[in-house]
Amino acid sequence: MTLKKKTIRGIAVFYASALFFANSAYVGVVAENEYDVRVTIDVDAENTVISPYIYGISDTADVTGADYTAVIQTGDLFSTYNWENNFSNSGSADYNTNKNEIYRIYGADTNNPAAAVRSLQGKSFLYEIDYTVTTLPIMGYVAADANGPILDGQNAPSDRWISVEYRRGTEFPEAPNTDDGRVCLDEYVAYIVREHGKSGDGGVNGYILDNDASLWAEKNPYAAGKVKFDEYIEKNSEAAKVVKDTDKNAVVFGGSFEGMESLVDFRNDSAWRKVDEDYSWFVDYYLSQMEKESREYGSRLLDVLDVHCYPDAMTDDGDYVYRTVGKDADEIRIQMPRLLWDGSYYEGGERVQQYKQFYPLIPTLQASINQYYHGTKLSFSEYDFGGGGNISGGIAQADLLGIFAKHDVYMAALNPQGYDTRYQTAAIRLFTNYDGNGNGFGDVSVRAGTSDSERNSVYAAVSEDDSLRVVLINKDYNNSQKVTARVKSEEFYTGGKVYGFDAASSEIRPMGEAEFESENDFTYTIPPASVVIVEFTASDESLHFETTLPEETLPAETQAEETSAETTVPDETQTPEKTEITENPAESERVAGVPVAFKAVTVLLGIATAAAIAYLIIEFRKVH
Repeated sequence: MTLKKKTIRGIAVFYASALFFANSAYVGVVAENEYDVRVTIDVDAENTVISPYIYGISDTADVTGADYTAVIQTGDLFSTYNWENNFSNSGSADYNTNKNEIYRIYGADTNNPAAAVRSLQGKSFLYEIDYTVTTLPIMGYVAADANGPILDGQNAPSDRWISVEYRRGTEFPEAPNTDDGRVCLDEYVAYIVREHGKSGDGGVNGYILDNDASLWAEKNPYAAGKVKFDEYIEKNSEAAKVVKDTDKNAVVFGGSFEGMESLVDFRNDSAWRKVDEDYSWFVDYYLSQMEKESREYGSRLLDVLDVHCYPDAMTDDGDYVYRTVGKDADEIRIQMPRLLWDGSYYEGGERVQQYKQFYPLIPTLQASINQYYHGTKLSFSEYDFGGGGNISGGIAQADLLGIFAKHDVYMAALNPQGYDTRYQTAAIRLFTNYDGNGNGFGDVSVRAGTSDSERNSVYAAVSEDDSLRVVLINKDYNNSQKVTARVKSEEFYTGGKVYGFDAASSEIRPMGEAEFESENDFTYTIPPASVVIVEFTASDESLHFETTLPEETLPAETQAEETSAETTVPDETQTPEKTEITENPAESERVAGVPVAFKAVTVLLGIATAAAIAYLIIEFRKVH
C-alpha cells in the first residue's frame, strides 16, 4: 500500500500541529494553575501558650483515630441521668422514654453506680488520654426507672422521676441508697472521687453544669418548664459549690450554650428585655452573675465558659452546612471557620446575618469574659463543621485547630454528626502526631500571616526545644500556591520536611521539603485543596546565605476588624485581638514535584513531535 505525497504531507502537518498545540495548552495550564502567596512568621510576637486540651473528642465518637488529648462526656442524656441506677430519659427526640441508654451507648456494666463515668475513665486509660470531663445533671429531675415512655399525668414530680438535690449533708454510704427518693450531687461527685481519684490524680478533671439549658423545656417537657434566668444562675452556682467543696481543683465548665439564640437571649426574649439595657447579650448577664456568686462564695466558681459550636451557616437550599455535603456546602464549609475570628466575613445565609453583630464569635466571647468575669477560660465542648468524609472537612478542621491554638481556647472536643470522619481525624492527627513519632504542632502559638486569607491559612508554633512548625492550608480546589515565607527569629532554622494530606487521600504522608531561599526564608508549592505541616529545627549556626528576599515580597500585616458587639472591654483588661491574614496550605510530595513534572512532559512532547515529523518525512521520501 502506498500513500500519495499530498496525503503524507497532510498527516505530517496535522500530527505536528496537534502535538504542538497540545504541548502549548499543557504549558498554559501550568501557568494558570499556580499563583504566589506571601507569608510572614514572627516567632517573638503574639506568643500564646497552646492548651493541650483543644485536640479533644466526644466519648461517643471513635477515639482510636488520632492522638486525642481530651475525651468529653456530654449531651442531652446527662440532663436526666440517674447515676445511682444508670437510667435516663430520652426526651422528646424519642417519646420521652425512660430507659437504660447508658448500656446501649457504652456497653457499660450498669449494675454499678456511675457506670457512665466508669466507662469514660476506662476509655481514657485504655487510649492514654489524660484529660476527662463529664456532665452533671442540674435540670431538677432524673429518671427513676427504665419502664418506657412517660405518659400524660406522669410529669415530674411523679414516681417516674427522682428529684436532684445539691447536698445530702451526711456521711456518704459506700453504695448509694436507691430507695430514698432523691439523688444528690455532692454524693455523686464524692463517689467519683472515691472510685477514680481527684482531679489531677487520675480522676475526672472537669465537670460541665448540664447541657443545653435554654432547651430544657423543649427537649424534656415532662421534667422541666421554661427555666428562669435567676433560677438558672442559682443552679449553676450551687452545683459549682458542690464540685469545689468536694474536689477543689476540678474544673467547672458553665453555660454549655448550644447556639446563637442561647447566647443572645437564652431563647427567652420576653424575659431578656427586662435586663438587656445593661448587657449586650445573655452571655454578659450570665458571666456577671457568676462573678457575683463567686465573690460571695469567696473563690472562683466558674473556671470555663462553655459553648457548643454547630455553625448557623446554610446552603442556598436551606440546609445547615455542617449536616450536609456537596459543592455548595463544601465551598461554604472551608470558609466557615472565619466566623470565629474574621470580622470581615459574614457569609452563610440569613441566620448568620441575623446575628452579625456578635461575630466574629471568639473575640466577642472573650470581650465579654474580660469585662464581666476576667480570667475565665473558653471552651467548645461540642463542635462540628461537618464534611468529615472529604477534603472540605479536613480543611475546616485543620483551620479550626489553628484558630483554637492562636486564640487561646482552653478546651475543644469534636462531636461528629456523621459516621465518616477520616478527614477530620487526619487534621487532628496532623496537629498531634503527624509523623507517627509523637511530634505535633507545638507548645506556643506565634504570629503568622498570609496575603490571602480567603484561599489559604497559615499557623505557626514553637516548642521547648525551639523547633518551629508551620501549618499551611490551601483552600483553593483548583490552584496550587507557591508560598514565599519569611521567618523573623533570633534562631536559625534547618530542615523543612513536609507532611500532609490532600483530596486524593486522608492519609498523612511525606510531601517533600520546603526550600530555603535565604536566611530563614523558604518557599513551598502547595497543591490544590491540601493541608500540610512543615517542620524546622533550631540551629546554632547560620546557613550563611548571601542574598535575602526583597522586602516587597512580604505581606502587609493586617488587623482583624473590630467585633460589632456592643460589649466593650475596660482598658486595664483589654487584650487587642490581632488577626493576621491567616491561612495557607502546603504541598504534598506528590504535587511538590508538579512543576518538574510539567517540564518533563513538555520535553517529552517536544521530542515526540520531532520524531513524528522525521518519521513522516522519511515515509514521504520513500513514496517518491
